[in-house]
Amino acid sequence: MKKRYLIVALALFLTFIVSIAWADPVVKQMYYQKKTTLASKTYDLKFSLWDSETGGVEVWSEEKDLTLTKGIIKTYLGDAFTLDGVDFSSQLWIQVERIKKDGTPIKVGTRDMLSVVPYALYSEVSGGGGDGGSLTGVTAGNGLTGGGTFGNVTLDVAGGTGIAVDANAVSIATGGVTTAMLADNSVTSAKIGDGQVGTNDLANASVTTAKISSSGASSGQVLKYNGTSVTWDSDAVGVSLFLTIALFPAVHRHSR
Repeated sequence: MKKRYLIVALALFLTFIVSIAWADPVVKQMYYQKKTTLASKTYDLKFSLWDSETGGVEVWSEEKDLTLTKGIIKTYLGDAFTLDGVDFSSQLWIQVERIKKDGTPIKVGTRDMLSVVPYALYSEVSGGGGDGGSLTGVTAGNGLTGGGTFGNVTLDVAGGTGIAVDANAVSIATGGVTTAMLADNSVTSAKIGDGQVGTNDLANASVTTAKISSSGASSGQVLKYNGTSVTWDSDAVGVSLFLTIALFPAVHRHSR
């Protein structure tokens, strides 16, 4: 039997089972078939994906019981443990191991190279059409965070000084607008609410006589507090009354 006969006999193909509704989620499973020398009975088998034909790093695995007929393994990889998160853009190899009752794994043949098949060309994110180009990654631009090169990719608005980010809105945070951000003469009286400017908002000596309205005033009047409010009123001239009382001793003249 030729070495690569196994790969052909395995009838290995990657299949994405798509539900009837076009927009329904895609279930990722990979059909796998392998001819072995194992007897026809039930085995505890471990299937794993590796980034190299020998050695390397295991990137995914699942374990399940399968009944073999004439030594042929037939299964869907991903039905016991999801294939989400596996980067199929890189070459991978499939390894099969028989798990003994004491938990010891025994390799079943050599690793098989994962081949490209038509279904693998279907993109879950671009299946609606297009020019057939490949999406190699999503990069977060200015003001964004997140991105990635595989799987579900999320972009978020990056928080920062003066920016408030909520679940469904991006807004200016309290205190986010500073004086340097405002152009000269950009804030008009129409943008300031009545009664919103308080004493603490005014610098000392900032209010000049030119800014005090003379409405309701008459000549010679001044601003005075009447016990309730400050109003225009006549200027009262203070008068000082000096009383001098001279006491002289009484002089009695007696006629002689």
